[in-house]
Amino acid sequence: MNRSILSRKVSFNIFYVYFIAFAVSAIIGLLIPVTPIFALKLGASQFELGLIGSIGAVIYVVVSFTLSSLWDIMGGRAPIIISCLLYSLTALLTSIAANPVQIILLKAVEGFSLSILWPPLESYIAEAKRSEVNNVVMNYCISWSSGNVLGTLISGFALESLELRSIFRMAGLCSCLLIAVSFLRIVNVKNHIEESTSSIFENVGNFKTIFLRYRYFWISMIIYALSQGIILALFPAYAEIMGVPNLIIGLSIFLLTAGRTIGFVFFNKIPMNEGSLLKLGTFLMGFGSMFFIFSLDILLLFSASFIIGFGASVVYSLTFENISVWSEGRPCLYAGLFEGCTGLGYLMPIIGGALAEYGLTLPYVFSTLASFTFLFLIITKKEKQGNSS
Repeated sequence: MNRSILSRKVSFNIFYVYFIAFAVSAIIGLLIPVTPIFALKLGASQFELGLIGSIGAVIYVVVSFTLSSLWDIMGGRAPIIISCLLYSLTALLTSIAANPVQIILLKAVEGFSLSILWPPLESYIAEAKRSEVNNVVMNYCISWSSGNVLGTLISGFALESLELRSIFRMAGLCSCLLIAVSFLRIVNVKNHIEESTSSIFENVGNFKTIFLRYRYFWISMIIYALSQGIILALFPAYAEIMGVPNLIIGLSIFLLTAGRTIGFVFFNKIPMNEGSLLKLGTFLMGFGSMFFIFSLDILLLFSASFIIGFGASVVYSLTFENISVWSEGRPCLYAGLFEGCTGLGYLMPIIGGALAEYGLTLPYVFSTLASFTFLFLIITKKEKQGNSS
């Protein structure tokens, strides 16, 4: 395909990519605190809550790692439409779920739907960045994160005023709008750069090299998702058990997403090099997680949520900016690796849920230790490099 035609198609898609990212994230944000509270009312154990928070990530990881390169060849429009359809169906079916097992199965389907959504969307962003569309990465990050902000803000009030099943129905109906937008407005872009025409198995063979070359960035995405995943999957039910009002639960999740969005806005203005930014983001995620160990005081909860979100935005922005440069000719493949590592982090609430069976604060101990251990490895790596030079 002529490069100028490709650039025009990518530019046409950008607004709709922003809109879909914003809308999907808003729906996800709406359901973040609703799902574990609904499952708890259906009799879910702490381990089942962790499984509900992570089972979708199992599917997400497998599909992101294995199928993402296929979209480089086929184009991203079809998987985006299928994803929106499946997500709508899972939300509507969750509204009639009768037990935690049904929710777990539906979350697995949801994981598949999201795994075929984000890599194609991000491939359009990577192409737009190489086509020199201004601030495309920052605008994309702000789009999906501000969607989370809106959704989590609404969720607190929805929990107070609406019946839980009706919230899922509302989310499912909103998802139907995205099917129409994707079908009518997204232009299919097939990447015909030579490297992207290699087979899926050849791309899988390259994973080891790609992972080793950028290993600290990939690990950072695991920590990024772990720190947030523990809060998103387990905190609402933990707070419910401890008697925290539903509005405060919703606002705590809202502040995490708000901190992340503000971090995306100011990321390019932080006067630090890449290494320092990675350390800053990791430290903030670990420091924020510590608050949940010691207190459920409202001000501490709000502060901790905001700090974790801001730190997560720094790590995410740094890595996504880099993969947009690394992924020449294979944007979906690299986006799949990026999302796959994120999915691995979102698997960690399974461990957190198991730990919570022995102590409700143990998941936050686990999250804090994971962040600070990675921070130690980054610092040690830097010191070794300095000594060797």
